[in-house]
Amino acid sequence: MKEVATDFGVAPKVIADIISKYFQKPKSNTQVLTDEELNLVFDYMTQTHQIASLEQVFAVKPAPKAEPPKPEAPKAEAPKAPAQQAAKPQQ
Repeated sequence: MKEVATDFGVAPKVIADIISKYFQKPKSNTQVLTDEELNLVFDYMTQTHQIASLEQVFAVKPAPKAEPPKPEAPKAEAPKAPAQQAAKPQQ
């Protein structure tokens, strides 16, 4: 039921209220709906929430703006130990 509500852009309580008018009230928002309940919800929502044009259905929604990447703080390099010179035996 929760997925149907998000598809229609309404709260799950609205879907529960629609179903409870004609069927037994759902026990929870995560309950799986029967085919009859889904048909009822689709019929009710399409009759009460009509749109002016199909262009609204197929309109491309603007992509959400991505946040600009945060500048990374310069990493402090660990001081390098001085290279030790190996003593070579003299010949």
